[in-house]
Amino acid sequence: DVGPSDHGQHGEHGHGAVLLADVVPQVVPQVMTQVVPQVMTGVAGRLVPGIVLAHQAPCSSTPALGSVSACPGGSGPGSSRPVSASASCRVSIDRPLSGGPRERSRSMRIIAALSGGVDSSVAAARMVDQGHEVVGVHLALARSESTGGKSRGCCTLDDARDARRVADALGIPFYVWDFSERFAQDVVQDFIDEYREGRTPNPCMRCNQHIKFDAVLERGLALGFDAIATGHYASVVEGPAGKELHRAATWAKDQSYVLGVLTTEQLEHCYFPLATTPSKDEVRKEAAERGFIVAAKPDSHDICFIPDGDTKGWLAERVGESEGPVLDMQGEVIGSHQGAHA
Repeated sequence: DVGPSDHGQHGEHGHGAVLLADVVPQVVPQVMTQVVPQVMTGVAGRLVPGIVLAHQAPCSSTPALGSVSACPGGSGPGSSRPVSASASCRVSIDRPLSGGPRERSRSMRIIAALSGGVDSSVAAARMVDQGHEVVGVHLALARSESTGGKSRGCCTLDDARDARRVADALGIPFYVWDFSERFAQDVVQDFIDEYREGRTPNPCMRCNQHIKFDAVLERGLALGFDAIATGHYASVVEGPAGKELHRAATWAKDQSYVLGVLTTEQLEHCYFPLATTPSKDEVRKEAAERGFIVAAKPDSHDICFIPDGDTKGWLAERVGESEGPVLDMQGEVIGSHQGAHA
């Protein structure tokens, strides 16, 4: 059974919301298989067989995945006045958009990947402001427990809860997709195997390649979505041979290096609304203006499936330690080590 939100039966902003803290522990072990026929008929608060589902619908409506209903008095279609974050189903900020890599005139169906952090939250909001049909999706990956806000990763129940609250503030449908088994194989096990071979892998790059921009995008396109929008700091521009990945305007926050594994075809369906944002401070300021609970949330650090940051200890348990020599440029032994991860 899925209980009511921890903010009452109507959630933080008067919506019929389902708190992920109630949902995730019960359904994370499930694997999303028969996706298309089941998700499209999902009802708010109901767990649909074969998938992990936590859906909040604006006001009293219960749209299927991918639909967004206007809220009386909100800033969506059919509304006549702007409203505050505490009273609205959709929070709109009157500012020029620094949107994604390619502005399109038509309204698109967009999956907003909501990690529970400030960057993905503002990215989703900007896509909503542009008039697109946005659905928030949080990925259940590492199955990390709640850490009371002390985790330095990005895959805890606290993050799932924050992502749901942002979707609630924006008045968009919200779902949790369970990719934990694929994540365990393609990212975590790969991380272990590479260290066993004496290499130093980048798990964030592996996750982007195999999960966020492969499995998620594939599923989204199958469900009829046009693109995925994330909070990465990167830019996509039109090149002579198609779409090209470029650095973001904020070089200090640039993340194009972890997106270098994306194909030209994938870039055709990617939006990075923070591409031209001058600084992270601007993102936090915008999040605060929108009333997002994550406005001052610390950035995630280190590796999401090692939330305490002790990578050395984590690897020592799984790879073991094996002493070897440290050589200088002339090949002379000058010390010893316990492995590449030590």
